[in-house]
Amino acid sequence: MPTPSFRQLLVSHPHCARVQVDRKGVVRSWNAGAQKIFGFSGSEVVGKKIELIIPNELRAKHWRGFFQFVRTGTSALPESLVSDGLTKNGERVAVVIAVRTLRDPSGRISGIEAAMIPA
Repeated sequence: MPTPSFRQLLVSHPHCARVQVDRKGVVRSWNAGAQKIFGFSGSEVVGKKIELIIPNELRAKHWRGFFQFVRTGTSALPESLVSDGLTKNGERVAVVIAVRTLRDPSGRISGIEAAMIPA
């Protein structure tokens, strides 16, 4: 079964998790859907690195892809993918993830927004 694009995910799952991170991977926005999936409140994650929800063995690969995406606006990954996340209590959760770049008024990439639903 193909995974949905960012827009398809938002349209078909309006209450999905939405997380925005800056160019350094620091969480800037965390919605109720993200809290429901991962168990962290916004006050627990905003201002911290997104790796809080990434299992240790996936972090190096995540950061390589993240910084390539921020630098170039191009991802080596498909439009969306299924991967594991990490909940507040340390349990793994499979999620469908779709991402898009965020841009400042001058058009420069300022961060990344991810939309996620349980897989």
